[in-house]
Amino acid sequence: MAFYLGKCIGSWPNSKETISAVEKDSGLKIPSDGKVVFTISDNVFMHGRLGQYTAISFNDKPEEFLSSNNFSSELPSDFQKQFLEGFESCYTIKREDVMDKFYPDFEGEDCYLYLENKSVFFVYDSDRKLLMVLSAVI
Repeated sequence: MAFYLGKCIGSWPNSKETISAVEKDSGLKIPSDGKVVFTISDNVFMHGRLGQYTAISFNDKPEEFLSSNNFSSELPSDFQKQFLEGFESCYTIKREDVMDKFYPDFEGEDCYLYLENKSVFFVYDSDRKLLMVLSAVI
């Protein structure tokens, strides 16, 4: 019996499918003007979902989305640790698979907003209007 592991890297042909997967995993509605600029996902289905990392770009800051979902400007004490553990929970995607420009710099940035919901980690970069999302398989 053969077992196949692989990964999908790049922009999915249908941004709506990618955003729909984020919404399903997190229970949050992503603003309709968001455009997927990067995504990578496991193709191993576990615990009812795929591990996935997605970067979503916006033309304008999605103020209502950020405030209604209680994004925090303070980095929660265990957020970075859980974020990294989230990558470890994925089967075929790893930190090094994500281009630096689509990965949060936890040490240097103070323009980020943070949220964790249902093992989905959101980091919003206010300067670049970029939402980085890790759907962990925990």
